[in-house]
Amino acid sequence: MLEISNLSVRRGRLTVVKAVSLRIAAGEVVSVIGTNGAGKSSLMLSVAGLVPAEAGEIRFDGERIDGLKPERRSELGVALVPEGRWLFPDMTVEECLRLGAFRKDLRAQYRQSMDTVFGLFPRLAERRSQVVSTLSGGEQQMVSIGRALMTRPKLLLLDEPSIGLAPIVVRQVFEALGRIIASGLTVVLVEQNVEQALRFSHRAYVLTNGAVTLEGSSKELLNDPRIVDAYLSV
Repeated sequence: MLEISNLSVRRGRLTVVKAVSLRIAAGEVVSVIGTNGAGKSSLMLSVAGLVPAEAGEIRFDGERIDGLKPERRSELGVALVPEGRWLFPDMTVEECLRLGAFRKDLRAQYRQSMDTVFGLFPRLAERRSQVVSTLSGGEQQMVSIGRALMTRPKLLLLDEPSIGLAPIVVRQVFEALGRIIASGLTVVLVEQNVEQALRFSHRAYVLTNGAVTLEGSSKELLNDPRIVDAYLSV
């Protein structure tokens, strides 16, 4: 479904993603792990079209998309849940979710999509008329995920969905994501909790200073001494 070949991304004067190549099949959950500053978020933003590629190719369902605008990538089925949520604080929950169904082809299914989101996150249904800035961090993350799902994506890019959340809320968010994945949605996950990410995904890539330095099945990487020493040791 997603094929990235020798992708490089520059942010300011620095090349933060360096000739990265990876492949993700339909229905897979793939994690991208690494320390802060490894280039994970820049990779996700580039796939979504919010940061231009300096070099390389991005193909989605066989079509080259690295030259396309973000809205065209959304039409093809790419949706990003960005780190930091990027919500409009003065809008209500329902208004923010409605933004996800902005395209003409999505409007006829708006109610059905909204019901799906509320089914995943019942708390949002209870707060549908509440202003987003008054929600907890966990509720805001639910809105951000819900807004992406309103686009009816084929590929969901999740950038740090648990950052800043209490453990009980993290559990709720990942329970909902489990149901999303069970529906067959393809997911790329960037997650600070490496053990959680690996247990949640089929495969993973490790980014170090913008380059892929390790890849494999999540089960293999959970038992890899290099991963244990770098990310899982207490």
